[in-house]
Amino acid sequence: MKKKIEIVSNVIQAVVYMHNQTPAIIHIDIKPENVLVSSDLKRIRLCDLGISKFKTMNTMVTTSDGKSMQPGTPSYQAPEVLLDHKGGSIPSDIWSLGCTIWH
Repeated sequence: MKKKIEIVSNVIQAVVYMHNQTPAIIHIDIKPENVLVSSDLKRIRLCDLGISKFKTMNTMVTTSDGKSMQPGTPSYQAPEVLLDHKGGSIPSDIWSLGCTIWH
């Protein structure tokens, strides 16, 4: 159980770090498959930032490659992303993080 808490803590720290950047980095696809854990359980990484977005000061979100798409994994997406087809946001990342922790 202690190791699970350590893994979750590391993933939370990664998300907090991304969200505290200027502009904030929105991961969009936080899920268990994007959490890498070394075989000795000492290195934990959040990966797959390929569809991440940068949140600008005026709260508009643009993809790093300029494409418009509905990225992410439906099982881990927030309701507003799925139902309203809204782009990723800090709150939707937190939803995905919660689903990942629950999983």
